[in-house]
Amino acid sequence: MDSTIALKLSQKIKLLPDDLIQEVDKFVDYLKYKSEHDDDWSVNLTDNQKQSIKDGSEDISNGKTYSHAEAKQIIREYINSKIS
Repeated sequence: MDSTIALKLSQKIKLLPDDLIQEVDKFVDYLKYKSEHDDDWSVNLTDNQKQSIKDGSEDISNGKTYSHAEAKQIIREYINSKIS
């Protein structure tokens, strides 16, 4: 750890009111926990989610896409078909 940053941080913390020092303490605990448990979110994807991402990437590569206007029209038509 950079001792200069640690010293500056310590000095800033000493100037805080007690209630904020408690908040800083909680936040430091959170940061410590996060650093110990901060996995890449993608490792938690299900096989179905990974397959959907792969399929979507292949669709994009193969030009199977819609413009925003086309997508809105398709959705509008789908909704109208369910209402009628």
